[in-house]
Amino acid sequence: MMLFLLVLLAHVLADFVFQSEATALQKGKGKTGGYFSHAFFVLIITFIFLLPYEGLETYILAMGIAVIHFLIDWLKYFMNRLFKRFGRDISIASFVFDQLLHVVSILILVEAFVPGEREFMLDLQSRLPDLNLYLITIIVYIYVVFGGRHFIRVLLDAIPSFHNRKWREEKDSGDLIFKSKEETNKGMFIGILERAMVLTLWITGNPGAIGFVLTAKSIARFKEFDDREFAEYYLIGTLASMLLAVIGGIVLNWVYG
Repeated sequence: MMLFLLVLLAHVLADFVFQSEATALQKGKGKTGGYFSHAFFVLIITFIFLLPYEGLETYILAMGIAVIHFLIDWLKYFMNRLFKRFGRDISIASFVFDQLLHVVSILILVEAFVPGEREFMLDLQSRLPDLNLYLITIIVYIYVVFGGRHFIRVLLDAIPSFHNRKWREEKDSGDLIFKSKEETNKGMFIGILERAMVLTLWITGNPGAIGFVLTAKSIARFKEFDDREFAEYYLIGTLASMLLAVIGGIVLNWVYG
């Protein structure tokens, strides 16, 4: 269990926290360099998290994770492109399926190659019997807070009216709907803080306070609600963000028992 959680933690960090926008953009365009650079980073960070283990299996496992990661990412791009030729947008489904494939492949490889634990790792586990719970908590937080950002972006881009509006804005003024990169980054950080707060409030038994988070966010955008298209976009993004946080909270409450 510990080995699986460490490798999974390496995966979510590489995919959602440390992956640069430039790399993600290259991958979105099908550039081989983007896939290779990302897979190489996955290899490095996985190997770092496998330092508590020793033996040839450690190197095989890290290499296997990187190679499978590369292949799954390519499969995702290929499937998205194939379905778009037939006028179908499967970006949301492919995002979820992509993550499921990564988790399953990690589980299979971890079961196939089990390296030996170093002495300090055995000592750490004896000192921290709840270490698995801590790792699960961190993984869920990363999936909800940072992975949620990617999921919501894919979700909103899949909405034809908003996607077309973004395209018009880009063509006419060179800006997205948020007008500037600085404002886009502000929206991103607001979403990150929102999901982190909602998830924390849920697992600490304070779901009633979630309404204050929604109210504070709505006040900041109040004047823009006259634009019906923006209001719908805002509502979809906010509800999806909160739903992800609540699901993460339910998962953690179930894990804590």
